[in-house]
Amino acid sequence: MTVTRDDQRKIPYACDNMEWVGYDDVMSLYEKAQFIQTRGLGGGMVWALDLDDFSGQFCGEGPWPLMTNVKKYILESGYIPPDTPPTVPTTPTMYPPTTTPPLTFCADNGYTSGLYAYAECSPKFWECSGTTSWLKECAPGLLFDDTMKICNWPTSVPGCA
Repeated sequence: MTVTRDDQRKIPYACDNMEWVGYDDVMSLYEKAQFIQTRGLGGGMVWALDLDDFSGQFCGEGPWPLMTNVKKYILESGYIPPDTPPTVPTTPTMYPPTTTPPLTFCADNGYTSGLYAYAECSPKFWECSGTTSWLKECAPGLLFDDTMKICNWPTSVPGCA
């Protein structure tokens, strides 16, 4: 098994032939704590506490080496998160007004299952199950990509860039 550090993302990963796993270590958590502090963020998230060496038997760094260092890097460093979140200027995306479509889209078009575009370059799409129709919408800033059947960035949706 080969352990490598991704210099761009500041994290370790291990490879063995065609299998790989990414993980956190003390150094990657330090980098993440620095990221939180330099960006003025209110905090971070730990995916799974149970993956830390809670007994201290495996890493040789004592019990809870990862959480101990998160505490050290953030709480004990004197970092105080901002009172208000940073503001990000946003420009609302305007779409042409639409009328409420009938919820018989799937039955009317002979579709029994799948995802179908509501209109070209739109965040809306239909989900069909049997003859039941649901009109759904992608998260803000995304459009429905009828080729891939996913919500995607506008620059990645054919004909919408």
